[in-house]
Amino acid sequence: MDIAYIFRRRPGTYSIERVFAPILAQLRSQGIVGSTHQVPRESGSFWNVLMNIVWSRRVKAELVHVTGDVNYCVLGLGGRKSVLTIHDFGYLAQLRGWRRWLVKKLWVDWPISRCTAVTCVSEQTRQELLRLTPVAPEKVVVIHNPLQPQFVRKTEAAWSDRPRILHFNVTPNKNLERSIAALEGIPCHLRIIGPLHDAQKRELELRRIDFSQGENLSDEQMLHEYEQCDLVCFPSTYEGFGLPVIEAQAVGRPVLTSLTPPLPEVGGDDGACYVDPFDVASIRAGLLKMTTDSAYRAGLVAAGFANVRRFQAATIARQYADLYARLLS
Repeated sequence: MDIAYIFRRRPGTYSIERVFAPILAQLRSQGIVGSTHQVPRESGSFWNVLMNIVWSRRVKAELVHVTGDVNYCVLGLGGRKSVLTIHDFGYLAQLRGWRRWLVKKLWVDWPISRCTAVTCVSEQTRQELLRLTPVAPEKVVVIHNPLQPQFVRKTEAAWSDRPRILHFNVTPNKNLERSIAALEGIPCHLRIIGPLHDAQKRELELRRIDFSQGENLSDEQMLHEYEQCDLVCFPSTYEGFGLPVIEAQAVGRPVLTSLTPPLPEVGGDDGACYVDPFDVASIRAGLLKMTTDSAYRAGLVAAGFANVRRFQAATIARQYADLYARLLS
């Protein structure tokens, strides 16, 4: 198979690249060796978007896979067969007026109409897409994100009277403020990954939460954070997928996360403690149950190990290989 992969250019942000690295490695082991290409410009202006579209005309292959975030590159591929991966639509919620109209055309409507097939990282993302733009449902398939190979089972230390709770704070949807309110009075150490603004620091101090904070961590450091924690608190209000859920499960840590799709789809029926992310009382009840009920925690961990099997990189790569073969047949 002659396949080319187009990646975005966004210095300091490599989530999509990390998602596809184990997939490409597994595809190579199956004899599918594709070329990788990075757009020359960041998507920070419409001029840069236009230049990237022009550049994409140079990418030659039987099948071109646009891996996400530069969806508009499909517009430069002419009649070549193409796959477009959609991760989420959070960016549209931040836009209004003509800017939202134009971004929706360039990132959603026009690329979706031109590409040969669309993959979405969750059924929730697929349903969002079907609501956003006219597209034949059979053109859109779900292929989940894979688990990174370094996330493997780590023996859990004896449960502490002050458990270490890992929480992410990269963007507002990670819901740190409600988690802080829910943790008031619960003995713990809150380990926060991501920058803290002054209002969040004041709230932590007001509610007397013992905490520490880290940011700009390497992959190795992030793995260490999972291994050192006792549980992961991930009550996100919006996700396209939710990688921290399966990363925690793979390491063997119980996870609290949201009832909001796609997180139950990712976490599995019994693989996480599901709460209403908009209700502090619900988050608090989940945290109290997890910190006081050892049998419940053990059940979450066991179900989590079973759940992550379906996200192994070899499994996800086979799904992409089958899609490529179907499109090129």
